[in-house]
Amino acid sequence: EEAITDLGLHNSSAKIIPAGSLLMAMYGATVGRLSICEIEAATNQAICTITPNNISEKEYILYFLLNIRNDLIKTSFGGAQPNISQTVIKNISLPLPSFHEQRMIAALLKEQMKAVDEARKAAETGLEDINKLPASLLHKAFNGEL
Repeated sequence: EEAITDLGLHNSSAKIIPAGSLLMAMYGATVGRLSICEIEAATNQAICTITPNNISEKEYILYFLLNIRNDLIKTSFGGAQPNISQTVIKNISLPLPSFHEQRMIAALLKEQMKAVDEARKAAETGLEDINKLPASLLHKAFNGEL
């Protein structure tokens, strides 16, 4: 939705990252949030860019980082805004099974995470319905429907 000019890119700390890179927020309320960037994009120093190589599968790395996200946040520093340093991220020890195994693990986790998301949505819908019950009960009571 937004773009940066060549001049803006040249005169800022922003840099171009390749599609397929993993992104990790390093500061503030979104610290530790992760995503895979599907397009070539510009970003600044608030985002750590992790570019998988030919022996690492990006979704495997994403799930590994999601697994240790809370530990990374615990190691963050700062007063009002927590920060994760590039040094902390660079020093993460990533277990690397074969590329084939990484793909299998990532595929299994993706499937399981989809099931978790569907269960979460169903639970949220159920909670919304439960929260409507008192108002519905009162409405029925005062309209002689009970």
